[in-house]
Amino acid sequence: MKENKKILFRFFVISLLVTLTLCVGCSKKEDNEENIVKGFIENFFTNTSEDVDIYKEYFTEEAFEYFKTDGYIISRVPDKLNNKFNTEIKDMNVENISKSDSDTHSYEVKLTLIDKDSNKERECKNTIHLSEENGKWRINSNNKIDLLSKDIFLLFSE
Repeated sequence: MKENKKILFRFFVISLLVTLTLCVGCSKKEDNEENIVKGFIENFFTNTSEDVDIYKEYFTEEAFEYFKTDGYIISRVPDKLNNKFNTEIKDMNVENISKSDSDTHSYEVKLTLIDKDSNKERECKNTIHLSEENGKWRINSNNKIDLLSKDIFLLFSE
C-alpha cells in the first residue's frame, strides 16, 4: 500500500513539474515581447534623459540606427518647443494583434498620457511592430516612431 502511495505521489509531482514547465515556456515569449513594448513606451513618454542609448535594448539594430539619427530628434521636438516634459502614463493596455504565423508581431498600445503640471490628459493609441533578431523580439524599422511624438505635442498644445 505504501508503495502505491509513493508511486502516485511521484506521478503527481512529475505531472506538476511538466505542466509548470510548459506553462512558463509558452508564456515567456509573449511576456518578453510585451515587456519590450511597455518598456519602450514608458521610457519614450516619461523619460527626460538626452541619452539615446537607453533605447537601444528595445530596437533591432537597423531600427535603432534610424531612431538615434532621425526618430529620436524628431520625437523630442515637442518638449524642446515647450521647454518642459513632465508626463506620466495611466492605464496602459498592450494587446497582441498579429496573426500567429506572422514574421512580424504587432501590438496595439492604448494609454492615457498626463501632463503632471497642468493635469491635462490625452488618450493615445499606437501600434508597435516587432521582429525577431538574434533570437529576441525587438521593435523593427516598420514603425514610425516619430509619430508617437504627436501625442506629446497635442497634449502640451491643448
